[in-house]
Amino acid sequence: MNIDDKDDIMLLFDKNYGRITNLLKIYKYLEENKGKGRRPTHNLDILRTSIVFIHSTLEDYLRNILTIKLPNSDPITLNNISLPGISENG
Repeated sequence: MNIDDKDDIMLLFDKNYGRITNLLKIYKYLEENKGKGRRPTHNLDILRTSIVFIHSTLEDYLRNILTIKLPNSDPITLNNISLPGISENG
């Protein structure tokens, strides 16, 4: 998918955020109705999935913003961005 419009990026982010919210609602519902004892593994799997999806949503959002911003950026400014382990600034 080629995303070149800020509105498209926000639409995709909002869509993914809605999915994350739904996963967390499912987890909360299952937790409220589980009874006593340890949490079932499948409940925790839903929570783990939410965390992974949050991470991938943020990564996708940042990558899409960079595809818009980087082509128009000043090379001198880009060279001053710290990269841990690669540059003296990092």
